[in-house]
Amino acid sequence: MRRIGGCYVLEEQIGGGATGTVWRAVDDSTGERVAIKLLRDELAGDPKIVMRFVQERAILTALSHPNVVRVRDLLTVGSSLGLVMDLVPGGSLRDRLRERRTLPPSEAAAILTGVAAALVEAHRQGIVHRDLKPDNVLLGQPEGSDPQARLTDFGVARIVDSPGLTTTGALVGTPNYLAPEVIDGGEPTPATDVYAFGVLLYELLVGRPPYAGGPSAAVLGRHLEHVPRRYEGIADAMWQVIEACTGKAPDRRPTAADLVDRMRALVVATAGLPALTPLPAEAAAVSSRPPGPRHARRGTSTGIARRAWPAALIAACLAVAGGALVFQWDSDRTRVAHRLAPRPESASTIAATPTAVASATASAVRRPAALAQAADRNHRPEAKERAYGPWRCGRFAWSFGQPAMAQPCHALGPAVRLSGKVRAMVGSRIDVTLKLVDAATGRAVAGPFLCRGLTFTERARERTCGGFEATPARGRRYTVVLTWQVPDQARALPGTARSDPFAW
Repeated sequence: MRRIGGCYVLEEQIGGGATGTVWRAVDDSTGERVAIKLLRDELAGDPKIVMRFVQERAILTALSHPNVVRVRDLLTVGSSLGLVMDLVPGGSLRDRLRERRTLPPSEAAAILTGVAAALVEAHRQGIVHRDLKPDNVLLGQPEGSDPQARLTDFGVARIVDSPGLTTTGALVGTPNYLAPEVIDGGEPTPATDVYAFGVLLYELLVGRPPYAGGPSAAVLGRHLEHVPRRYEGIADAMWQVIEACTGKAPDRRPTAADLVDRMRALVVATAGLPALTPLPAEAAAVSSRPPGPRHARRGTSTGIARRAWPAALIAACLAVAGGALVFQWDSDRTRVAHRLAPRPESASTIAATPTAVASATASAVRRPAALAQAADRNHRPEAKERAYGPWRCGRFAWSFGQPAMAQPCHALGPAVRLSGKVRAMVGSRIDVTLKLVDAATGRAVAGPFLCRGLTFTERARERTCGGFEATPARGRRYTVVLTWQVPDQARALPGTARSDPFAW
């Protein structure tokens, strides 16, 4: 067992996801058992993921509802973070599906009544969950009891009509549950969650999502070009909800409040109906009937085939078989996909890929080579640059309560070059100081070098200070020290980051 945060003792890992692992723990001060989500160590240096993790606490603290997992505390655990939450004893909806594959319609409706109620409160506060799926629905009661669903993992949620932490145009979520308007480049809205709700209802009844199977590119293409196929045995009232939620036009979908009423009615109307036999793996779960003209999707963009970025998105998807994806602009402004962690989903053998996806993929495969050549031309070093070795940088340093992260760097050659990178929230304005320090004595041998008023925007979340040159005595070990502060804001904590000692 491992103690963290002063009074919490980790007992057993009970789950994991794209950004962290979940542990059952005990609070020594009260004896009460809790759940603690720890940010993965390899992600702690990424400020966007750290900020998203911190955002989870702020969002869940604002959400007070019986069907939402309550957040109790936020901890610093070394260089990482821990989120203390209520322990929900019944496991996840994904666990129940693994055991039983399909659920009776009345039980599915009862569980999703709670999910819809949680979405009502979230949408009322302008919050879109963005990643609704069985893994993020916890069951408050064990098997055989009245299931109280509790929605969790708002870490990738985005507050509607306010600047988000995700890069503009980013695609966040799990391919099996992504709404077509989000794949098409639109902003997530409450209707996005309603679409995932319909996919989830279908999965509970049939045993797998309607568009699952094959590479992620194929899955995304089916969301755009196909509709779910009605499986024999799905009650009329259930199918009407699925059709309404998974419609391609966001403004024609029901609201979460509508779904609460409809799910409650279905609990009674479907009582006694047995669970369906799981859909065979070789059976198609989608209809090839096209959804209609792309421009008929009200509130969406003009279509994936007319955009510049979907081709690269599809190519990136081909490299992953599933899991939660975060697509964002890289430093050279090309679209890239970062796979955060594998996530098991229902097995399926559907492999049909729409023609539009295939053609977009071919374009994407051709494009990176040209981009790489252009990047090489734009970054060809000058003669002076070649006289220096490569820049060497440590991990970004961050402490709880600070609005920025910093990374000192150095390069060796005719002199010692110093620079520092800083990443901060949009709208921040920061002063940076760099010094070269003797590692043995702690005395500054060069600097301070100043960069005042670095401003961070949506397009410039990372700024560099330097490089400066220093010529200290040879034969000694040195460290680059970067300090930063927010001018005119006494409450904003300053920060310091040090490079590893190096010889020159």
